[in-house]
Amino acid sequence: MKMRSLAATLATGVCVVAMATPAQAQTRAYNIAAGSLKSALDAYGRQSGRQIIYKADDIRGARSAGVRGSLSAEAALAALLRGTGFSYRIDTSGAIAIVAGESEAGSAAADSEDAEIIVTGSRIRGNSVASPVVVRTAEDMRNAGQASVADVIRTIPQNFGGGSNAGVGYGVPESRGTGFGGAATINLRGLGSDATLTLLNGHRVAYGGAQQGIDVSAIPFLALDRIEVVPDGSSALYGSDAVAGVANILLKKRFDGLEASARWGASTDGGNEQQQYGLIGGTSWDSGGVWLAYEFGRTTAIKASQRDLGTGPADELMYQPNQKWHAVAFGAEQQIVPDLSIRLDALYNRRSSNRIIPIVPTMPYNLDERYEIEGLSLASSLDWKVSPGWAVSLSGTYSMNSSDYRSVQTISGVTSVAGSGCYCNEGMSAELAADGPLFTLPSGDIRVAVGGGYRANYWHDQRTIPAASARDIRLTRDTVYAFGEINVPIASPAQDIAGLHSLNLAAALRYEDYTGEYRVTTPKFGLIYAPSADFELKATWGKSFRAPTFYEQLSGNSTILYQASRLGGSAYPADATVLFLAGGNLSLKPERATSWSASFVAHPVALAGARLEVTYYEVDYRDRVVVPILYSSTSLSNPIYGEQVTLSPNAAKLAAALAAGTYTNATTVPYDPAKVVAIIDNRRVNASTQSIRGVDIDARYGFDVGGARKIDLSLYGSYIHSKQVLSALQPEQPLAGYLFNPPHFRVRGGAAYSDRGFTLSSFVNYTGGVSDARTATSLAIDGMTTVDLIARYRFEEGASLLRGLDLSLSLENMFNTKPSAIATTIVYQPPYDSTNYSPVGRFVSFSISKRW
Repeated sequence: MKMRSLAATLATGVCVVAMATPAQAQTRAYNIAAGSLKSALDAYGRQSGRQIIYKADDIRGARSAGVRGSLSAEAALAALLRGTGFSYRIDTSGAIAIVAGESEAGSAAADSEDAEIIVTGSRIRGNSVASPVVVRTAEDMRNAGQASVADVIRTIPQNFGGGSNAGVGYGVPESRGTGFGGAATINLRGLGSDATLTLLNGHRVAYGGAQQGIDVSAIPFLALDRIEVVPDGSSALYGSDAVAGVANILLKKRFDGLEASARWGASTDGGNEQQQYGLIGGTSWDSGGVWLAYEFGRTTAIKASQRDLGTGPADELMYQPNQKWHAVAFGAEQQIVPDLSIRLDALYNRRSSNRIIPIVPTMPYNLDERYEIEGLSLASSLDWKVSPGWAVSLSGTYSMNSSDYRSVQTISGVTSVAGSGCYCNEGMSAELAADGPLFTLPSGDIRVAVGGGYRANYWHDQRTIPAASARDIRLTRDTVYAFGEINVPIASPAQDIAGLHSLNLAAALRYEDYTGEYRVTTPKFGLIYAPSADFELKATWGKSFRAPTFYEQLSGNSTILYQASRLGGSAYPADATVLFLAGGNLSLKPERATSWSASFVAHPVALAGARLEVTYYEVDYRDRVVVPILYSSTSLSNPIYGEQVTLSPNAAKLAAALAAGTYTNATTVPYDPAKVVAIIDNRRVNASTQSIRGVDIDARYGFDVGGARKIDLSLYGSYIHSKQVLSALQPEQPLAGYLFNPPHFRVRGGAAYSDRGFTLSSFVNYTGGVSDARTATSLAIDGMTTVDLIARYRFEEGASLLRGLDLSLSLENMFNTKPSAIATTIVYQPPYDSTNYSPVGRFVSFSISKRW
């Protein structure tokens, strides 16, 4: 079935500059200098302690006369906006949206803008979210010296570097990570890239490769507006995969003008030479707009010979691959008639990469793993404002990802193709959704969102070389779903209730029917209680799930004949054999999780610009899909694997085992059913349970130091403790704090000084140590601390030749800290934990962009 339906984005590009409390009638002293409107709004956000939402592209070039004196928040903002051509609108969450137009016209425009403000973590426009939300705007990224989504996610403490990511090397268990194709995926809490739902403009895109992660590495940087991450179970809102949370990558909604950018960088120890060039152009009019962005990039490999990281690896080994990519993004919107508009978004990317794996360097025998990845995402929506407060959206999406791989081997100078194939994914959806107020309480509107839709995913696993293991597997999964969400304001600041500044309750429910397979219903509840304007308490509870991946269900199925002695069968005759089953399992059912969180949020009125959020979370994850036998060499000798062993199998069981997958004889004698003493079933099963708990911290403080000068401080951190049980007979195993798993602690602290167009930022990044328990004596692997320094200057005024010029110099890991060494047993395994620590070393880059 081939559909080319399109889908839409409900989220507009915004910039959040401060989080605080709803409006207060009290006055305070304001001292905001004249200058750019952006700088004035930033200062207002810090001094008032209110949340300001604006689109940086819209206000670019606008100037404010500033404001000084003791004023109410409303009066100060009105003074800032006077004569700028902009006004403001307060939405239902208390946030302030800056919109085009003066006074009454501005209010009308605000109604239009407010109808499109969607925060990740809710399907209700303008809704408050009880879950913690991590936001990184395009401006944040530039000030941090970042140039891609991959750069950003590496600095979010809740994200784990395992899963499907370019730097993951050989020797890492498949369940913890893979470097397939040079992709970059988001892996919250270390639960797997397939347990974090990644959205583009609020919509699903096709899975990448075999592991069902979403590759975010090839999105034009100039097209980015912001990234929002909700590290909390969210299947009640978004469906499957949102067990650890959801990440939403939001592109620009509108862009006026033309901007070109270039970036060059390299590691001072050698390798990792980066080039990146971008261009975006667009225009807008009263009823719509259109923009187009393009990016080309290239990165060279990091080789073992360029790093002194420990003994063992061959010089030819690539720690990170060569990569080259092209990416194009497009956005358009148009009002058809009043209250009815259409929107289209598109993203296309093509990336090639390769990595050299020296198998036997002395021969030499090398593998060159080559990948060609192509992706396309289309989304369109028809949005109708039915009545004041109510909106209906009909949307559709189509996306595809083709991951072609080719392994070229060179043995003693002779080159041949050792393997070739493709993991090809397609996805499409159609959805009808509506949200608006049901009725009004003294505390505000009770608002709801309802909707339903259809989603289809297609998977093609094709392997053509070698012929002995060729396969052509096609699977389809159809899903229909319905959802509902309600937000009830019990108390609001306007009621002036002592000890009850505000109280909001929220609930969501989603039903999904995987036709012919299973049905899943997931609820979620949220609470936000603010005793005063200075702080609030938030809590969530909900259930989430992850449907088994196509790869887990039916890929690589094999039946291998081994000597019993190779699998721990020392008590059997020398000629005894065993049938060993490995691969997928069509009987797998969804993984399920129950999660809850509790947050304390402080934003004291007396300390404008300060915000602290501390969150405790727990996840009870069960029915996890695992390969049950960790060490196949002890399958027959270790009693904990007894559930997977069938002794003295009869003829029917032997026949079923031989039919379960591609047969391979790994012995030196022909198959003899009379000598098969056991069947060992190591195919994937729903057996594991995991327990995850921890604490996140998000602290920010911004303040003025005179004139246009300001200082912004930030501290983001995460602590995690996790453990798992693979099956009923196996003991509990710790995860967090151990090799190839998330460390217990990750922290990122920063300080930024800015004065008009100049910004100087520094960040300290700490990744905790882990224990290496691969041997009888556990070894401590030290953590890694790096320091970054970024200087940026923007020419906002002056001669037209320089106006719009943006220069940035970045020094990452300025002290050239290196990862601690670990023991290796093969020459193509990196001598460090490649899921947690980076071999990049000191990295210097220079960026330049110009806007017209």
